[in-house]
Amino acid sequence: SNNLTDQIRRAVTSLPLNITEGASSMFRRVFYNHLYYAYASAQELEVLIMLLKDLKYVDIEVYDKVYLQLDNFKRQNYKLMIYVESGLKKDTFEDKKESN
Repeated sequence: SNNLTDQIRRAVTSLPLNITEGASSMFRRVFYNHLYYAYASAQELEVLIMLLKDLKYVDIEVYDKVYLQLDNFKRQNYKLMIYVESGLKKDTFEDKKESN
């Protein structure tokens, strides 16, 4: 249980830290990569909370509430990833256009 708690703390903490670190970069690719890291941590967190439920450390009501919040975060983060990625494609196109 202590190991699970430590893993959950690391995963939860990494969500805002990765987004903040990426957002502070002046490069879209770096921002995108950090959004991806946050998304991967959210995926890890999803498995961890499923384990908590399966091991009966939390009841279904707590699980459902946390799962919905996490799912909302993942959806918003994914939309932001798509938005930033579209800017990367545009930047690449503009770079090629300027070099011709």
